[in-house]
This record gives sequence, C-alpha cells and structure tokens, in this order.
Amino acid sequence: MKFAKVSLEKESSVKIDFNIGEITTAIGAKRQILLIHYSSQREATWRDLQFMNAMRLAAVNLWSTDALILDFENLRYSGGDTMEFLFQNPYPLPSTALQKIFEGDSEKRFPIVAICSSANRAALTTLVRDEMGTDPSKILFSCLGEAAVEVERALQTGL
Repeated sequence: MKFAKVSLEKESSVKIDFNIGEITTAIGAKRQILLIHYSSQREATWRDLQFMNAMRLAAVNLWSTDALILDFENLRYSGGDTMEFLFQNPYPLPSTALQKIFEGDSEKRFPIVAICSSANRAALTTLVRDEMGTDPSKILFSCLGEAAVEVERALQTGL
C-alpha cells in the first residue's frame, strides 16, 4: 500500500484566519468568542465550504469557545443552501449515557452570527430566511461591532 502526502491548505483557495475575544458576563463568568475570517478571490465552491466547515469545527473544539462570529465580508458567495451547515451548533446533543450524566440532555447554547458585505448580503439573507427559517436581522450584520454586540447580548442573557 502506498500513501501520498496531503495538505489541508491545498484543498481550498479560501483563506481562513482566527481570532479570540473574551467577555466577562454580569455574573463574572469568562466567555470566549471565536472570530473566523473567510476570504476568497473566486466564488466559494462546495469543496471550499466543506473546508471552511472543517476548519470551523476544529477551531471551536481546539479553543473551546462559547460563541462564534463568522466574517464573510471578503468571501465571494452568491447563493445556494450549501453554507447552512456553517451556522449549525458545533456541539451535538449528548448521545451516550456517560455524556448525558456529565453534560445533561440538552444541546449547549452556542450563539453564531455573521458579518456580510453588500456583495454577499442578498445570498446570505436568502439562506438564513428561506433555508434556515430565521430572521436575518438576528444573525447577519454589516460590521464586527454590531456582530460582537449581538453575541455579547446573547451570552449575557442566555438567549
């Protein structure tokens, strides 16, 4: 059997950068927010979206964050429901008896919002509204400041 060396970076032309922010809730708990910047020179393909999701899941699990801001401001995306999985909670429901004992029976609350640009806002609005059945004004924002305020509000209130 032969093995060929592979590299994750060669699987997609989408560039991904990660940043961590931290807030302190009203009760003094520290909460980490992961900011993922996605950028591309060409339209994101299905393969690119798979790569983006793999890196999102790896980052959330590596840094054990409490919320996520997806920055699509520099991502070329014009439609399709293939991006929906980027908005899914990365922490699945506990499935084994041991997980249920230590983690409870409910899904971990995990706020996810996105920053979009004028170039991809229409496609993302259609995705969020029509495919995800969610009000886009609660998820899509024009700048990091607005997105961060919403994530902080969600973490402070538990909503």
